[in-house]
Amino acid sequence: MRFNFFSSLPKCIEQRHIDTDDGHQVFYARYGNPDGKLVVYFHGGPGASGRIKPYHFNGFDMKKYQMLFINQRGCGISLPSGKIEGNNTANLLNDTKRIIEETGVKSKVILRGVSWGSALALLFAQKHPQIVEKLILTQVMLAREKDLDWTYNQSYLFYPDVLDKIKSYCKNGENITDYYHNLLFNGSIVEIKKAMENYGAWEYILGSLSPEFPKLDEISERDIASLRIFAHYEKNKFFIKDNQILEDMYKIRNIPTLIVHNRLDFVCPLSGAYDLSKEFDDVKLSIVAEKGHVGELLYKTIPEEIKEFLA
Repeated sequence: MRFNFFSSLPKCIEQRHIDTDDGHQVFYARYGNPDGKLVVYFHGGPGASGRIKPYHFNGFDMKKYQMLFINQRGCGISLPSGKIEGNNTANLLNDTKRIIEETGVKSKVILRGVSWGSALALLFAQKHPQIVEKLILTQVMLAREKDLDWTYNQSYLFYPDVLDKIKSYCKNGENITDYYHNLLFNGSIVEIKKAMENYGAWEYILGSLSPEFPKLDEISERDIASLRIFAHYEKNKFFIKDNQILEDMYKIRNIPTLIVHNRLDFVCPLSGAYDLSKEFDDVKLSIVAEKGHVGELLYKTIPEEIKEFLA
């Protein structure tokens, strides 16, 4: 049976922006049962739109749960779009804590993290372990230097032609992140378009057996803002210490956790999710026999595993 991405959203409880003290307006929305157990959803990226989609709720009985979605700073409906100032990991975690408090929920929460969102969920749990009941993590990203090394060096084993093309534009030995970061923030519209067609496409290409670079006729300001945020975080090594998440796992190793990850995920290789799973006392690691960072079998497996985990 083909996975259904197109069912309707549950009932929206509330949606609004909160003002920060450094010029951001962070959007959040809650769906489901206002008296239900709170599930905090961390979207991917950095820089992804955070758009709320029906399949995000799959696996959860929305008569029993409420889900909180936050558009990370500069993303989606949060304002100003693409704002870099004050946009860092510590502030994303602070925004999350403040918004949870705004909901008035007093009981422990479940954290649901996807890709970059899995890193944020882990960092949030490590900062506030006393309020976290369970973790549900998919397409795990640990934001380590070795993960960046995979993306721009070791992946050459499988994508030498593609990686050489991306690197061919870099001048004077400049690394990929620094070069394209400079284009995105200081380049002409033609150079920004080149950055989006190459650097911006690399993550998607990593999951394809027949990679093709896109040719963009038009680029929107929102698309540019999204990639600028990604480059901003990547250049700053995601604003955390190298291997910080695994080194701080002693703080949360007793939290029951579900991890679901594709076997051949070339964006976030399985080794990261596997290494993480070994740091928990109570964990289920479900390895899906599929390639890519996303996929139909993965999205079919995730709700099945969530239902079992929460039962």
